[in-house]
Amino acid sequence: MDKHTFIAGAVVLAIALIFGFRFLSPEDTWICRNNQWIRHGNPTAPAPETGCPPEAQISATPSAAPTASMTETPAPSSTKEYKNSKMGFSLQYPEDMEITTNEDGSVSVSKWGPTQKENTEFFDGIAINISQASLGTNPNLLSLVNADIEQKKEQLSPDYEILESPTPYTLWYKTGSFTYKAEELFGQVTYYYLPQSSDKFLLVSSRYPDPQGTGFEAQSEKIVRSIKIDL
Repeated sequence: MDKHTFIAGAVVLAIALIFGFRFLSPEDTWICRNNQWIRHGNPTAPAPETGCPPEAQISATPSAAPTASMTETPAPSSTKEYKNSKMGFSLQYPEDMEITTNEDGSVSVSKWGPTQKENTEFFDGIAINISQASLGTNPNLLSLVNADIEQKKEQLSPDYEILESPTPYTLWYKTGSFTYKAEELFGQVTYYYLPQSSDKFLLVSSRYPDPQGTGFEAQSEKIVRSIKIDL
């Protein structure tokens, strides 16, 4: 085979590959994304009337290989935003949770776990309560936190124990908050004190009993960290 024949053959092969990829690849077709048929290119046939077959499913966001943290704390599929103009804050919460405004003006973010039963004490799930309060006669927020702890010791003893002492807590955009964890009559509670002004603050209490180890503590912490104070 001479040189010119070899070059001509290579050119023909390259053209064949180009056209082959063009016509074998799904340029003009319908693909399935999020269980809906989406036009790809300029297909001549109408969209299929049947549902997407499993092999046609294309996730909107490519899924990574599962890690240990993913299996221990499953991430919610999507989140919603809640805004409370009266108390001056907003937060992000998973769509499988419920927002409730209580008679005292506080707000609850909650969901039941897989083993929780109606008309029984709360033993499986997430319950976050958010209320607004003022410092009163306390000179600063930490002083108020310590006063609250002493009051609870007097009122709830012996069913009250400090598991983690008050420590600074930093939101993603604001410093000056405090948190502590206590064991109370109905289980562990984590408290957060989030300053809003020189006098007002948000008091957040979070309970997350998790008998099946589904990662409720991490989910609760993620919701609290999403709280944004209106400045």
